[in-house]
Amino acid sequence: MIWKKKVKSLVKDWTSVLPQLSVLIALFWIIATPKDRWAPYAAERTQENLKIAERAINLARAKWGTVPTSLVEVKALSKISKLGFSSFDGYGQPLQYIKLSNDHYVLRSFGRDGQQNTLFNPLDPNIKNWLPSYGSTPLYRYTKNVSELALYPSALILGSISPNLQWYAQIYIDQYSGRRQLLIRRRDNPLFLIAPHDQIEEFLWLPDSQKILFTASNSIRYKDGVYLWDIMKDRVANLLSARSVQSELFADNQNDQYYLSIAGANINGSEYYLYIAPRISLSLDPTEFFSGKYLHRIKVSGPNQDPSLKKFPIAMSASVFRADLSIMDHLYGQKKDDKVFKDWSSLALQGDLEETLEKWQQFSQDNANSPIIPYCLWILSSMYFDAYQKVKPTAPQDAEILRSYGAELALGLTRLISPPSYLRAFGRHIYDKLSSGIELSYQISHLTIPKKNRKRVLSK
Repeated sequence: MIWKKKVKSLVKDWTSVLPQLSVLIALFWIIATPKDRWAPYAAERTQENLKIAERAINLARAKWGTVPTSLVEVKALSKISKLGFSSFDGYGQPLQYIKLSNDHYVLRSFGRDGQQNTLFNPLDPNIKNWLPSYGSTPLYRYTKNVSELALYPSALILGSISPNLQWYAQIYIDQYSGRRQLLIRRRDNPLFLIAPHDQIEEFLWLPDSQKILFTASNSIRYKDGVYLWDIMKDRVANLLSARSVQSELFADNQNDQYYLSIAGANINGSEYYLYIAPRISLSLDPTEFFSGKYLHRIKVSGPNQDPSLKKFPIAMSASVFRADLSIMDHLYGQKKDDKVFKDWSSLALQGDLEETLEKWQQFSQDNANSPIIPYCLWILSSMYFDAYQKVKPTAPQDAEILRSYGAELALGLTRLISPPSYLRAFGRHIYDKLSSGIELSYQISHLTIPKKNRKRVLSK
């Protein structure tokens, strides 16, 4: 009985001090929390600061012909112009500035919660300038079996709508730094998210429209990898970092550096097909890369299970060059309001040699800063080799000119700072071969020389 009385007395004592204790806890929380976190005017101060930054960015674009490279430049220019800009938001957190391209940028605060916004939390205060999202884009036709695999449908790089038509994804390339940023937007909504990697090479919406698969390599800050991005939760996982995948991939590849290209995704959304080769040389043979030797399947069975990796037998897929190529494989629908896309999709890999090469050459000149140009240069330099082969029997001197054109374009591809790393390695391989007079191991086009044109193939 004595212990019961003691318990009652103890409870009574604690009950009597609870009001005072709750007040002390509240005061401690207020004191310990940075003032900007609960200040009633933090949101207003953030918006005012963003507007000042916008003025500084517009000044930079007018003066330099490009938006600032970094937040440091924004701050420096605003100081010179006496605009009073702060690199911190009203909540006491640093702002994030990302230059997307010469004309496009995002400057944002992560708001009161300090996190990138998703569908389930408030929109981050921001200012931005980017390309408009198109009302329609081609949709990806998902594979049912590995025999349907082809080249990555590079037209998606120009912008891709999700299967449910609610999201829009696009890669922005900064031609100055070579950064490749993947940005997605909610259609008819100001919501946007930016993937956490600065060297994203290729991406693919998965069938559920809630996840994006992307490859990324050659970054100073981030690991090479195949990343699965859950945009509902804003969670990113590098599938190549899983222990089960690492043990199966390349045991001798100690640097974890890879050449990566997306080959497709299964219609069920749990299997992804990729060409994955160790990056141990600056040169890469397209025929070898796009073959069963480097074709892998990554399967993700569930959210709490490690992905598994399977390497296909080489004989299962000798090479994507086993059949005629099409730069629009696995895409359907039309993108009528984008000239670059229309011009790209109209390019042919067969027909009159002179006319076909001229169209590809003109496209590359007209779209020199487009993210699709590395794909164009690879195909075009290979086509010049095909033309060399076609012309050589009857006009060997003209053929040598075509071969040198191909080598020159391939060298140009190696010198670009923005291509996916495997395309740059293709360029090195083609240049080394063509400049040494060695034939390529593949044919990418079917060109013809009509009889009436045989004497003027290179007349222009």
